[in-house]
Amino acid sequence: MKADFIHLHNHSEYSPIDSCCAISKFADYCRKMDMPAVALTDHGNMQGAILFYKACTADSDKDGNPIKPIKPIIGSEFYICPDRFDKEHGRKASRHLILMAENNKGYLNLMRLSELSYTEGFYYTPRIDFELLKEYHEGLICSSACIIGGIPRAIIDGDHKRAKEETAQYKDLFGDRFYLEVQNHGIEEQQVANKGIKKLSDEMGIPIIATNDVHYFEKKHSFSQEVLMAVNRKITISNPKHLSFGDTAEFYFKTLDEMKEKFDGWDDSIFHNTVEIAERCNVEIELGGMLLPEYDLPDGFNNDWDYLKHLAYEGMKRLGFDKDKEYIERLEEELYDVRMVNEVKGYNFARYFLMVWDYVNYAHEQGIITGCGRGSACGSLLLYCLDVTKIDPIKYDLVWWRFLTVDKRPAIKPEDFGL
Repeated sequence: MKADFIHLHNHSEYSPIDSCCAISKFADYCRKMDMPAVALTDHGNMQGAILFYKACTADSDKDGNPIKPIKPIIGSEFYICPDRFDKEHGRKASRHLILMAENNKGYLNLMRLSELSYTEGFYYTPRIDFELLKEYHEGLICSSACIIGGIPRAIIDGDHKRAKEETAQYKDLFGDRFYLEVQNHGIEEQQVANKGIKKLSDEMGIPIIATNDVHYFEKKHSFSQEVLMAVNRKITISNPKHLSFGDTAEFYFKTLDEMKEKFDGWDDSIFHNTVEIAERCNVEIELGGMLLPEYDLPDGFNNDWDYLKHLAYEGMKRLGFDKDKEYIERLEEELYDVRMVNEVKGYNFARYFLMVWDYVNYAHEQGIITGCGRGSACGSLLLYCLDVTKIDPIKYDLVWWRFLTVDKRPAIKPEDFGL
């Protein structure tokens, strides 16, 4: 990779009320600055990851003109706390930690950590702990984050012992996938943290990366960020409390020369290490098609469609339509179309129907109220037989093709249904 510096700490509009950067613009700014890669590390979520991946890997613009793809590095700035289940200490116990996917395994672990931060650790913010990190660290590159990170915070607090212990903890877990991070936005605490991080790096042989914690693209956009933070805090722009970033306009997408100016006297390795990380991160996401988890079929059924057919005919018997030619032919038509979509287009609609039936059936068994159905789904006899909807589409002259259309569908053969 021909580059001298890559931005690895960036926030988009998916860091809610915290960043002015549109995901679609990251690749544009990289092309403008001749940077071949860029990372997305939104606060506590990965909601923008796919949009970011698409925007970076696009080889043409909206008008069809060829453009240079940019390598996407998918990450997140996690909130990490001592115990994700502990809500007594609230947000004060949470620190920032940057995690980036080195490969597809890392991408899966990144998603898993993000999921669990909400389902198990959420308290004001989605939180993980070191226990989860130990379980899902494979394929991830880690850095110590900004001055809200645990290591920089310990240094600022004057607790070098705690900073060293935490650094050793991450180094032991991640090995050569752990980096110390320095930033310089003209904030006094950063200078203290950077000095301590340099000392840790020398003592423990851990490489350093320079980042700029990007929240807006150009310096002139800093006022927009101030307004955004005032909205975040529900205060007026005249209130100095909106300056959560300090009285500075340095959180923008800087050039290498601007970064070097901020880190005058530092070894160039802090920039080269960002390129090293970019070269190590190689995630390929398969887009398009239908990606569904495996459905656990009961004994006696070899595939999703056979089980769906079984449930549909059982439902028809329950409803008392199993001798009615009109209903039989309509159900056969719908089942056939579901199978054709799978075989012709590769969309496993049979599995999709089974999954919907599964959770609706669970709701019925647990006494959870469900609706009668909505939209074009009410035109499906198949869904009616599965008890997903409560509306007989034939009685009310509702059409299946509003829900699913198969182009050039072959004629239905009785043997397709074991008849």
